[in-house]
Amino acid sequence: MIRSVDLIGAHTSNGLLSQLLVDMPAGYRLYHPDGPDHVHTWANLPDVANATGRLLDHDSALPIYAVFDFPGYRLSFADLADTVRRASGRPVKLRPFGVHTTHPFAGFALHLRALRRAHPSDTATLPPLDGEPLRVTLGGSLPFTQLPAALIAAGLIDSVDQRELHWSYVESP
Repeated sequence: MIRSVDLIGAHTSNGLLSQLLVDMPAGYRLYHPDGPDHVHTWANLPDVANATGRLLDHDSALPIYAVFDFPGYRLSFADLADTVRRASGRPVKLRPFGVHTTHPFAGFALHLRALRRAHPSDTATLPPLDGEPLRVTLGGSLPFTQLPAALIAAGLIDSVDQRELHWSYVESP
């Protein structure tokens, strides 16, 4: 079994990040639960799937109930906003979420509040998922996509090049 964190991917449209990162006409809005310095961990779904497939090649050599951690990206919401800004070339505004910011989506707000109670407020003190046993089992390396490329591939943001192509197409006669 592979244990991971919140997933980023093209087929995770109901993932947490797809709910917290909103594409606005003037840039992006990123909602954070406990301030911009709140640390969270994300994993790229294609990387987790790749590791799972590679792990199946070692199936006969593994214990029956083996559990492996997939480490992913561990960063603050401020760092995530900076990554989105650099990759997209558009501004990112960090906003706290609460019932007032998600009023039209009251069910979602209640879900987020339940998640907030389930996780300690200082997640920086939680140990990161240790991917070393998985890395060793897979022969010394884990699949890893750089975060900007993962966000773009997931359709969460447009890259600078995609934005330029889009606007040049729109503005051409």
